[in-house]
Amino acid sequence: MLDMDATDDPVHGMQQLCFFHGYYDQYMLHPLPIFDGLTGFPAAAVLMTHDDHIQGLSRQVS
Repeated sequence: MLDMDATDDPVHGMQQLCFFHGYYDQYMLHPLPIFDGLTGFPAAAVLMTHDDHIQGLSRQVS
């Protein structure tokens, strides 16, 4: 079992792969940390792009 918990992380300056988030009115990175659902141990982390953020996880998880 995997636990995926997307989060928004504000950037300071113009970092690569950041995008403007209208709700927060600032530039953000959108990491997707993935944890083992039983132990809570971190399994992976994916830095989602602007397109992934809009389309959701349908393209990444199949």
